[in-house]
Amino acid sequence: MITEEQRRIAADVFITAAQEFDFDFIESPLLEEGISAFAYISGYGSKKGTVIDLFSSPDDSPDEKLLLWCEKNGYHCSFLNIQPLLDGYHRSYFREMLRDWGRY
Repeated sequence: MITEEQRRIAADVFITAAQEFDFDFIESPLLEEGISAFAYISGYGSKKGTVIDLFSSPDDSPDEKLLLWCEKNGYHCSFLNIQPLLDGYHRSYFREMLRDWGRY
């Protein structure tokens, strides 16, 4: 389970990346009643952007409701392991991730 402190650390790391790589970062978007995510970033993954959720162990299952919502509404959906984010900001991690998602 991800704690609020861990979510805050991950958000701070994303805020740093957003400033360096010049993308919009929106924390905790409410996408629809009962469907939320860790974050949304524009310009990557699809024309509408990427919705991000976090997991803390390989045994965690992706949020199926979130995945279906993204597919239905044209957003790229990415489930990220929180552990690399808890180690602080690493430019190479974000450079590779953003390159994988592709710029739109």
